[in-house]
Amino acid sequence: MVPRNLGYLVVDLPGQPKESSSIPIGQVTLAIPFICDTPMQECAIYGLAVLTIILVTEYVVHRWVLHRLARCLRRFARLQLQQKAHAHDHHGKSDNSLELIDLPVKNWLWAFFPAILLATPYDYRLAIIMTLGCVCHSVGWSILHRACHDLGYGRLKSWPITSSLIEHHLAHHAHPNRNFGALFGPVMDCIMRTRYFPANSSCASPGEQLPS
Repeated sequence: MVPRNLGYLVVDLPGQPKESSSIPIGQVTLAIPFICDTPMQECAIYGLAVLTIILVTEYVVHRWVLHRLARCLRRFARLQLQQKAHAHDHHGKSDNSLELIDLPVKNWLWAFFPAILLATPYDYRLAIIMTLGCVCHSVGWSILHRACHDLGYGRLKSWPITSSLIEHHLAHHAHPNRNFGALFGPVMDCIMRTRYFPANSSCASPGEQLPS
């Protein structure tokens, strides 16, 4: 096993001297365990990577699965049922039953299972962080979503950060083609230009303005 602080990752190349087969660590972009000096730095990079993946995934799933099922996914009956339950029942009929409000942990774990499986032999800590990320996101969004629809956790409406997230989601119900971000609020909506702005808001460009 190569020590972490060597600065070089030795690769055996047949017929070449050992000196010429040493690759500077800076060129090995995927070898995160060799780049960082401490295990804490490695875990921080893993956590940031997992956070980014979940941030993008929640937006993609909400927009292109739960609202407008992508054509390539329409062959899957389970996804069709989930899309109908969210778009037709939760939005169309204002059905706020807990099975439509909560995000089951198992759903996220199944979605990330291939990535967790592949990460385990690379570094078990990455697999653990991915698993914890799925659990925390599922629980966090379920709690916040219940607060959005007056199903408990009412005190979250008085906290600055959570109250802004609740307002962001309620605007999504008024304008289902906007504000697809969930637990991470408007981050991806700002990137994808799908954030809702009232018509009198100075924050929106003319193309982003919607009626109040």
